[in-house]
Amino acid sequence: MVLIVYALTHHPSSVICSSTCDLDSGAGKVSALSIHVCNRCLRYFKGHKDRVVSLCTSPVDDSFMSGSLDHSVRIWDLRVNSCQGILHLRGRPTVAYDQQGLVFAVSMEGGAIKLFDSRSYDKGPFDTFLVGGDLAEIWDIKFSNDGKSMLLTTKSNNIYVLDAYTGEKRCGFSVDASTNSTIEATFTPDGQYVVSGSGDGMLNAWGISTGGKPQGPFNIPKERRRSRLGGGFDGQAELERKVNGSV
Repeated sequence: MVLIVYALTHHPSSVICSSTCDLDSGAGKVSALSIHVCNRCLRYFKGHKDRVVSLCTSPVDDSFMSGSLDHSVRIWDLRVNSCQGILHLRGRPTVAYDQQGLVFAVSMEGGAIKLFDSRSYDKGPFDTFLVGGDLAEIWDIKFSNDGKSMLLTTKSNNIYVLDAYTGEKRCGFSVDASTNSTIEATFTPDGQYVVSGSGDGMLNAWGISTGGKPQGPFNIPKERRRSRLGGGFDGQAELERKVNGSV
């Protein structure tokens, strides 16, 4: 099975991606692709010694980060091939920028989240959060649009919402595992709900301000069914569609 990690860029015609197909020609290679010119490769970013498992682009410039099973996070600029910075960490790193591009989060072994100032990351993390009682690897991190909350999805199919300033756990949920892919959750644009797919094909939604009160689950038509939510998926629109009784 081919595993692909991708992230959108600020350029409407290009994406960055890495897949297990790249391991034969160069471990952990990241590619910038033009999606309007037959997926033509624009640039390769080489340096990781093992598979890339996380990619995230900065919301303010052409910087992006890659996390790899070689226990490192590399910082890049889309305009040049060379690595701009590197962090050596323990465990499987997952990376995410906040919506202002001022802070980025990196997960480590034991469920730890380290926060870095993107302008001075070489000085080390300025804070560390722990999800108490859950030592599972964190497979995905997202910040809410207002920057006040952080969303974590773990290998054990648990989903947590943390206060992005204090690390306090606001609520947590569990979903059925998917046999074909890892579970991924997302905030609605207003930051009031968390929406997640599930291995049973159901759309799950929870209200954050109500302490995680369920808003579903809802059955999703097969053509829209998947366990990973991201990219162009509008969780709030999907939630409103289900609450209002339309398909």
